[in-house]
Amino acid sequence: MAHDPTYGNLCLGVGAAHAGSDWLRSALTGHPAMSVCPMADVDYFHHRHMGGGAPGRAARAARLQAAPDPLPPGWATHYLSDPVDDAWYLRLFADASHHAYRCDFSDSAAFLSAADWRRIEAQCDRLRVIFTMCDPLARLWRHGLARHAGAAQPDLRRFLDCPDIRRAGDYGATLAAMQDGLTEGAWRVVFHEDIGDDPLFMLRRIEQFLGLAPDPDLEPPPMAERHPPPPDADEVPRDVANLLRRVRRDVEEAGFSPPDCWSL
Repeated sequence: MAHDPTYGNLCLGVGAAHAGSDWLRSALTGHPAMSVCPMADVDYFHHRHMGGGAPGRAARAARLQAAPDPLPPGWATHYLSDPVDDAWYLRLFADASHHAYRCDFSDSAAFLSAADWRRIEAQCDRLRVIFTMCDPLARLWRHGLARHAGAAQPDLRRFLDCPDIRRAGDYGATLAAMQDGLTEGAWRVVFHEDIGDDPLFMLRRIEQFLGLAPDPDLEPPPMAERHPPPPDADEVPRDVANLLRRVRRDVEEAGFSPPDCWSL
């Protein structure tokens, strides 16, 4: 595929939802080398390559209403404009001439295929992808509680009945697509638990991966836990536990060693 650097230097944060991508986005937002998109989950590549995501105008307006962060003046007007194309996407970022990377965190990129990743990388001068994962049980619990806020009886089986929650936890499929679609050195895995062990060390490793000099003024944000802890592993229904163990096996078969603290 011919090289066409439409996106320049691009860093994509690809989270399994509720697995640490919010922390990473917050950490990199303060880095002087990074032009981080002011809103997470713009879902451009999911829309462009898979026909999904939020870029319909009504969906974009709803996202704006729910955005937790203050947005730069005029940014919302552009975000709601049409057409949604590469020029639209590039204008979501501050002047890239003053930054080493544009940086976009959209969890839906975890659903991209190997062919999608090859096309995206071919359109970059440099592509760097960071995939965050965490304990499959903890991720399912957090994602389910966020989706079913206020549920009197949180139910792991009910959480798994939501196709996007189930697919977001299929680490093996995401790893396989990246391994097949991206060049060596273009992507790396980050475990949520490793962030919590030493946030500053993790931030330095990310800077190294991106080829950036360490910023001595940058302090890693605290790790926030917004949900109660998940049930103990022995309280998880057997069928759910078996599925979550398969997720772990997929990660190990892809060549990665999950943290010892993973529940199953």
